[in-house]
Amino acid sequence: MIDQRFCLKISSYALSKFRGKLYGSIFPAELPLDPSVLWAAPEIISGASVKVTKESDMYSLGVVISEIFTGRAPMQTNFASVDSVQENVAVLRKDPTVIRIVDTSKLPAELHHIVDACTANNHLERPTMPRFTEILSQVIPCKKMIDLILPRLDMYSSHLEDLVEARTRQLVDERSKVDSLLREMLPELVVNSLRNKHTVVAEYFECVTLSFSDIPQFGSVVVQCAPLQTIVLLNAVYSVFDSILPRFDVYKVETIGDSYLAAESIPSPIDPTERLQLRVGIHSGYCAAGVVGLRMPRYCLFGDTINTASRMESQGAASKIHVSETTKNLLDQIGGFEFESRGSIMIKGKGEMVTFWLRQ
Repeated sequence: MIDQRFCLKISSYALSKFRGKLYGSIFPAELPLDPSVLWAAPEIISGASVKVTKESDMYSLGVVISEIFTGRAPMQTNFASVDSVQENVAVLRKDPTVIRIVDTSKLPAELHHIVDACTANNHLERPTMPRFTEILSQVIPCKKMIDLILPRLDMYSSHLEDLVEARTRQLVDERSKVDSLLREMLPELVVNSLRNKHTVVAEYFECVTLSFSDIPQFGSVVVQCAPLQTIVLLNAVYSVFDSILPRFDVYKVETIGDSYLAAESIPSPIDPTERLQLRVGIHSGYCAAGVVGLRMPRYCLFGDTINTASRMESQGAASKIHVSETTKNLLDQIGGFEFESRGSIMIKGKGEMVTFWLRQ
């Protein structure tokens, strides 16, 4: 094991006190061929010892050191192939003293003696851990060991920094997507308040202009279309509205069926037999607005202005924009608009009102 201080420690022999005897002996013949035989000492494989000892662990350590420096498994075993593992294990069962070190020419010269000592077939000839540490410190001085460790630490540190940077970019990108989605659902000021964990307080607006629109002949269009075609049609129509609103600082409140509500100051698979027409109604006045709900929160408008704007739309006409006198007076202050008086008409819930057609 390598501990947090980069110290190599041998410990498996102590665990046998807790595990007891493994299967009565370490590798009995009736057990399946076990790849761990490739690291086990000869006395363990032959059954001469039924316990993992310090000496048997020193043998395994010698095999591991060979793996580290050669980059090859013991006896050139291909662990991806069951046959390769079983073939090598079978060889060791017949002769446990077979050397498992692979291509010793790749081992540094100063390590030859250590590996040979650790993998001695006679367990009494293997060094103890204190002796192993003493030999290792002689062939690889502490300063040199530190020199070997520090570049690896620097490499792992650089890799970790790159990994953290990549994860941070992903987090920023995901947060940007969430913010963009929220801004499509709620006004930007509300999104900023929610993101900063502030309470969104309902507000009162002295004057806002609301626009309702729908498709008068929507019923006849739906009859000609399949359900999915109806969705495609509505999406094509109201995507045009969605693309225009941001240019004039207008907020899309909601769409319900073929109705589209917007507020200011806060390829088609079918060809309908009739020309698609819109009916639009606009009114200006006071209202209150606030976020309602915690799950799927919605920015809702309240006040008589909403009802009046809806009446302008419902009592308008196809392909015409029906506006109240209040909205007409506000547009006159801006200038550049032409109106046609519709006279005084009865508006449900409002009584007689003078309204206008917006010509251009």
